[in-house]
Amino acid sequence: MDLYSPIDGQLGEIRVLRIFPGSADDPIQCSLQLCSLVTEVKPYYRALSYAWGTEMSDIPISVDGHPRVITSNLYAALRSLRDEESEVALWVDALCINQQDLVEKMHQIGQMRTIYREARQVV
Repeated sequence: MDLYSPIDGQLGEIRVLRIFPGSADDPIQCSLQLCSLVTEVKPYYRALSYAWGTEMSDIPISVDGHPRVITSNLYAALRSLRDEESEVALWVDALCINQQDLVEKMHQIGQMRTIYREARQVV
């Protein structure tokens, strides 16, 4: 099964990363959720603004049960933003955009201003 379900650009859909609760030493586990930015009730999420970096983390995270290797910078950000008791909803370009789908990638890049504007907070 593919990690990324299709996004409907006409509906203003984005994926939001939901980080499951855990302590600092727990593995990072998360899921992707489709949300629309054009509905009356907007999704609650924070947008992560960071430098990707080039060094890869040697500790994979789990996204919907799929192991994913991410950069060390992103791994550190996810660890620091994770809560011990409740889910954290984030929009993170490296994980919320299917980087292998060029059509989706270009469309989502074009929506980034809206994605950041609609976020409850940019961190």
